[in-house]
Formats: sequence, structure tokens, C-alpha cells
Amino acid sequence: MSDTEKTNSNESADAFTVSVVTPIHKIFNAYDWFLDKELKHRRLNQRSKNSKRLHEALKLMGNSHLEKCTLLDEKTHKRHAANLYKRIIRKFGKSLISKKFDLKQFEKFGKPHAGYFESLEHQIARKVVRFITVIHSVESLDVDVALTKARELKLEIAEYVKKVNGAACIGAIEVEITSIKQMRRIRDFDNSTSNKSFIVDEDGVITFYDTNEKEYRKLSDCEKLAIHLDDSVVNGESGQFLIHFHGVLRVNKPEDFDKLESIFLENPHWNKGSRQVQFKPFSKTWDKEHKTLEDSLKDIARYITKGGVVLKNGNGYLQYNLDFPKEIKMSYEEYLIFSVRINNDKKHASIEKKELLDLPILSHH
Repeated sequence: MSDTEKTNSNESADAFTVSVVTPIHKIFNAYDWFLDKELKHRRLNQRSKNSKRLHEALKLMGNSHLEKCTLLDEKTHKRHAANLYKRIIRKFGKSLISKKFDLKQFEKFGKPHAGYFESLEHQIARKVVRFITVIHSVESLDVDVALTKARELKLEIAEYVKKVNGAACIGAIEVEITSIKQMRRIRDFDNSTSNKSFIVDEDGVITFYDTNEKEYRKLSDCEKLAIHLDDSVVNGESGQFLIHFHGVLRVNKPEDFDKLESIFLENPHWNKGSRQVQFKPFSKTWDKEHKTLEDSLKDIARYITKGGVVLKNGNGYLQYNLDFPKEIKMSYEEYLIFSVRINNDKKHASIEKKELLDLPILSHH
């Protein structure tokens, strides 16, 4: 090749290179747009393992350093649950977990049922401890607002418990991602596929009503607590933070529970719904077997540090807890398979027609 040909060839190569190479900053800008508008909005793969879902979501959101630090990590969850259980025992005293029982009664009647052979200390402890739940507020998907409300809830519970001598409370505040829109879809879907009862009013007008309305307590309470909000939308996904408290409450005398419940219900934020404040005694049995207070406290510590919802198949993390599985007329497995197999356009049309519920799985965001 001559020098002239080489020069022309180089010039052609240079010209070609300049015409197809995109400046590096434009590539990154395009990826940032794709990340923000597309990848973050995609729902997690429902068939993947929880660990893989979590890894993928944290990486996309720039939070890979939290890989083994969240309550969705099994080892982290176990550590927090064990620590909470130890705090409960230190605070309330070892009499709560006495395993002694009446040996003479046991020898006479055999295996204990419903705590009948529990020690006297154990029987007394059952009368002065309760599992409590307080639903505080529904807020937009704003982390700063959620933390402010969580601090407010913590201070108010501490203030009220101090009003009764000898009362003590230990628990955890949960900030749950929920979706009023999704729950309404389930209600609408249920109403459109079920038989309804009706009444005739004094004007002769037939009025339909839903016989299963009591099953939608969670939705009913969320709607009452969210009247100050428009739909909270992050990246095209509608949802809210449900801020509530679970804990163990101990008092000196059983009648103190009535005093405390009255005090709690005086809070204007806590009496908007029917079940915002709940004081529940511990169960004496589980699956027809005697359940000790020690086992109950361990289960509570695991429950209130759960970090997510686990379905029977173990693949329930990182999705909305809609809490209405009995209201879906098809089985949950059938519903998920149908939702996955159907193509996007057809699925969207079916959702709009209320023929199909949207998937409850969260997005990476």
C-alpha cells in the first residue's frame, strides 16, 4: 500500500470512528435515565429466591453495603429476635418463663393441656402480660416522614405506659409498605365474583351490601388514616407507609390493662379505626398443644422483628402484605401463574377491567 493510500485509509477510519462513537457522558446519562425510569420500576422476579431479589434491589438502588445488614437477611433477623427476647426477660423477670408445673397433677392426669399444670408463678404471669398492637398512622412513601412518625409513636407509648405504676412495655415499631389501591382491587375483584345479599329500604330501593365487609378491616382502617393523603406514588407505583407498634406489656394488676387501654384510646390518632389499639392475652395452646409463656415470648420476638412477610412456601418477602388471601376466589398459586403467563398488554387491560388483580410483588425501588 502506498503512503497516499495509507493516509486516505487512516482518514477514512478516523472519519468512521468519529461518526459512530457516542461520548462517554452521554452513555452514562442514557443509563441513568434507563435505571431511573425502567429498572427501578420493574417488579422483582416472583420465582427467584429472596436472597437474589434482595441482592438485585440493593445493587440497583446503590445500597449493596446493606446486603447482610437488613432484617430480610436470615442471620441478621435471628440475631435481632434473640436480642429482643433477652431484653424482654431482663425487663420483666425470669418468673415469666418458669417451666415448673404441678408434678402431682401431672402424674394423675398425664400430659398438660391449656396450661392447667403450670406453676403458680406462671399462672400469675399470664394474668399480667399482654401482646399489644397500636396502629399509628398511614403516610406517604417518604422516609423522613416515616421516621418522624415512628419517633412520635415511641414517645407517646412511653408517656402513656408511665401513667400506670409498675407498667412496662418493650416492642418494635414496624414501617410496613402497603397499598390501598391494591387492597381496593382485591375488594372489587371479590365483590364482582361473589354472591351479594341485599335489603329493600323504606323507599323500596334495593341496596346491595357485602356480607364479608368485616374481612376488610385492614383496608377500612387504612382508608380512615389516609384521608390526608393523595395517592402516594414513587416511580409509578402507588403505596403508603403503615406505621404501627407491636410489643409486650406487663402490669402489676390485671385491672391496669383496662386503665391503659382507655388512656391509649384517648389519643386522637389511635381511635379513628375499630382495631387500632389491641391488648391480647397470650394463648395457652397452639395446635391443641400446651404453649408456655417462654415459647410465646420467643415467637413474639421473631414476629415483631420479621422484616417481611413469609408465605407458606417461604417466598413471600418483598411484596405487599394485603392480608386478604381468603377473599381471592381463585387460589393464590393459580392467580400468580395466570398473572405471569399473560402478556403485559393483555394483563394491563384485564386489570383495568377488574378481571385480574395486579401482582403484589414490590418493585426494586
